[in-house]
Amino acid sequence: MAIQRGDFIRVAADKWHFEHALTGEFFVPIGCNYFPQGIGWAPKVWTQFRPDAFSKDFPLMAEMGMNVIRVFLSFAPFMPEEKQLSDEMMAKVGRLLDTAAEHDIRVIFSGPSAWEGTPEWATALKRTWSEYFTDEQVLENLEYFWIHFGKAYGDHPAIFAYDLCNEPHIVWELPSRRTAWIAYLKERYGDLATLNEAWEGAGVRVESWDEINVPPDKSDLNNPVIWDYQLFKNEISRRFIDLCVRSIRTCDKNHMITVGAHQGTVPFDGSSPGRYFGFDPHYVGDLLDYISIHWYPYDENLDIADDPANFEKNMALLMASLKYVYAGKPVVLEEFGLYGGGVAPDFPWRKPFKYLSQEVQAEWVLGVIQRSKGFCSGWLNWGFRDYPGAGDPTRFQGFIDDDGNLKELGKRFPEVAQSVRRWVTANGRQAGAQRMPLDVKALVTDGRRAAQFRQEVMRRFMESTGIEFDHLRRMV
Repeated sequence: MAIQRGDFIRVAADKWHFEHALTGEFFVPIGCNYFPQGIGWAPKVWTQFRPDAFSKDFPLMAEMGMNVIRVFLSFAPFMPEEKQLSDEMMAKVGRLLDTAAEHDIRVIFSGPSAWEGTPEWATALKRTWSEYFTDEQVLENLEYFWIHFGKAYGDHPAIFAYDLCNEPHIVWELPSRRTAWIAYLKERYGDLATLNEAWEGAGVRVESWDEINVPPDKSDLNNPVIWDYQLFKNEISRRFIDLCVRSIRTCDKNHMITVGAHQGTVPFDGSSPGRYFGFDPHYVGDLLDYISIHWYPYDENLDIADDPANFEKNMALLMASLKYVYAGKPVVLEEFGLYGGGVAPDFPWRKPFKYLSQEVQAEWVLGVIQRSKGFCSGWLNWGFRDYPGAGDPTRFQGFIDDDGNLKELGKRFPEVAQSVRRWVTANGRQAGAQRMPLDVKALVTDGRRAAQFRQEVMRRFMESTGIEFDHLRRMV
């Protein structure tokens, strides 16, 4: 059944479910991140546009029970020239949306980055995409992009939401960071006397603003300078989101807005202050319609291929992460999954992957969905088909293998997708009865404390997931 005009999806009054704008009926998003096979790696959705693949994949996705997909946008094809959107690419957006609407599938567009290259105007000064959040020229063009994208497709009902950035990470030290850091401190403290009073515990005394540098990325429990720098990273996050939201809302008031946060946004995920990504939902969540989180079990110390017990350990950490990011709004597990049916290509930062079966993949993906009932408002697996050209676990992370056969996950998914639609109840989110103190300041200033707390979280959540975190000195 095709999507009706005006039937946008919005957050329901209970602030946990989604609902149809026309009928008020609940809508439970379940699907995958989508890019057709055979378009290169990283996937070049727009420069190697494959409507022939859409005609095969969209009916199959709908048949499997999927109702939402996530698709990446990229600056290079859409804005080869500054402040000018490509008519050709925008027409392709319309074609993809119309195809999705015909099959009752909604699309999350993940905001433009460098998936399909970097436009010449953004490389002229040797910028890196790590400076995406503070570079004025990039931000000006991003503002233009969202205003005009929203103007073109703000009335299209097949858009589920805009995801402003894929796994944003405020990298610790960059050429543009020091200037922004000093400006933030001046705004926060006003004068050096107040700053020195706040930093007294760090044994630091500042005689002039010009002598302030970015602090080293080293663990130092409750160090006030590092704590301020982590708050600064979240302030960068907030200003970035605010710019994008205001730009979109100029012309589009129909569609929801979120950010696809990496699991490094959870303060007990890392092992150093720099591993904390920023974009904490307790700092920026009020600007968004719902919270999105990405989570994968690829910690080499908890490799599922090494020890079956690591399956449950990873599951516990995932459930704890979902509990952490709840900020009074729906939570969507926007990327998750596990490879299966082969040996994934290696990540450069971890030991080599080992073989995992299709059965293990299916148990993980379906287990995550079933166990996170009441923790999540929606689920999107990473990848639809296995991807032979992929340089990471995407190689074997789909529902369908290289020959077009349903994998074990693909065979079992339709039943789970149908059951998800029946989970909707008036009770909404399942709040836990147990309380667990969580000191964000300690975790983001000391990687050792974060690692210790992670172990404690894993142990507690393996015993029971009925836990809520009591935030101490949260990111506000």
